[in-house]
Amino acid sequence: MLEELLRIENGVVIVKGQELIKGLYLQAYKGEILGLLSDNIIEKQCILDILNGKITLDYGRVFFDEKRISETVQIVFKNKIAVIESKSKLVDNLTVAENIFVVRGGFKKYFVHKKMLYKQTYGLLSEFHLNIKPNMYAGRLTPLERCMVELVKAYATGHRLIVCSDFTSFLSSFDIENVISLIIWLKKKGIGFIMIENYENVLFEYSDRFAIINHGKTIRIFDREDIDKDKIYSLLIGEENEQLNIEQQTLIKGYDNLWNNYIQTIHNGKLDEKESSILFEVKHISTSILSDISFKIHKGEILNILYQDFVSENELLKLLSGEIKKISGEMKLEAKEYEPVRFWDAIKKGVCFVSEDPTTNMIFSDMSVIDNLCFTMANKVGNLWMHKRYKKSIMKNMESIFGKEILKTPITNLKPIDLLKIAYCKWLLYLPKIIVCIKPFSAVDVHMKKATEQLIRAYIRKGIGVIVLTSNSSEAHVMGGKVLVLKKGKIVNEYI
Repeated sequence: MLEELLRIENGVVIVKGQELIKGLYLQAYKGEILGLLSDNIIEKQCILDILNGKITLDYGRVFFDEKRISETVQIVFKNKIAVIESKSKLVDNLTVAENIFVVRGGFKKYFVHKKMLYKQTYGLLSEFHLNIKPNMYAGRLTPLERCMVELVKAYATGHRLIVCSDFTSFLSSFDIENVISLIIWLKKKGIGFIMIENYENVLFEYSDRFAIINHGKTIRIFDREDIDKDKIYSLLIGEENEQLNIEQQTLIKGYDNLWNNYIQTIHNGKLDEKESSILFEVKHISTSILSDISFKIHKGEILNILYQDFVSENELLKLLSGEIKKISGEMKLEAKEYEPVRFWDAIKKGVCFVSEDPTTNMIFSDMSVIDNLCFTMANKVGNLWMHKRYKKSIMKNMESIFGKEILKTPITNLKPIDLLKIAYCKWLLYLPKIIVCIKPFSAVDVHMKKATEQLIRAYIRKGIGVIVLTSNSSEAHVMGGKVLVLKKGKIVNEYI
């Protein structure tokens, strides 16, 4: 019989007078992975904050080690539950050994014998088959090594419940397999896990049980043998499914209207109808890290680049955005040499970027919705800010996508899905030749994922070439198209 570690019954969290969490039920056991998937990114973060001990429930019952706790819930969670997420909890200027054994309450650092400390850490890391030096500074660890060290630290400091949040946002698919191997080893030691992810495939593959959170309530818990992808997706969408489809059709019509009407005003009707066999081509490019990279993309085509190390990804991004120069090879955009000088020159030449988590990184909170939409367009259309007819034209055409009310709503009051549309529509207005989307599905909930798919398809319908850059194999297949595998600066595989 499984031993219970944590149980939350009818948990409620009230934020600004409204119930954000309305009926949370969670039950975690020793030696088990409980997968958790929420339909809303804000609710998911709230649940993570509860488990982190950052906030507490307003109502509900909580049990830990089968004993009910009340006033001390936050303290118990902080001390008993280890949470590993994208933001490191290690201290960069301390060694691995010091992070594992010294950085904890009540430990007398001044009485630590370093040689003994490193020996103890080496033995612990060897037990986990990890080739990490105890005297390495935490700031020099790779994301995978950092994650491994945090797992080892949780085990060494006596945590029996570990929450793993959004590993796919900062680890490659290859790295995740390594982490899961360690998690399975820890499961055998009696450690319980709660895995919170945006990608259902990761949870389907590794969870022993699977909890569905919809509108702040736990609506279903599946055992591993009962996991049904279609049923789970249906439960996540819920009663909003029909309305969501209507909104998606409206979104598509809105993009078509935007193109047909707005292009005449901003681009003076001079749309280049000339078809080119190849829109963008990279031929035998080498840099200090990349080696003989080649790929091409046609108009309205999507190319997925699945990278297995962040060094290669960062180098490719710098190359495309003009932050570094090639050593050899050539890049051509519409058969002309492409060698930008810095980020804004790349944009001017027609290569634009949608950053990871664009609702945070691409939105100016002190600007209005319409000014956010116009910001990048002003670099293409001279005196846009001086001529009201341009802004009026944009507002009129954007109403079909956003509605009049949203265009008048302060940025700070908008929902994440509306911010997402603003970020993507900036480039839809700008009409670049190539869009590079960086991990487009890593920081979204199920509704935002659907909207993101429609937004990317809107680019494709307009003949824009789309490059999806991701470290997650599931994400590389969401939109279809060719997949290139980038590893240690080389293209090592290519498949459709």
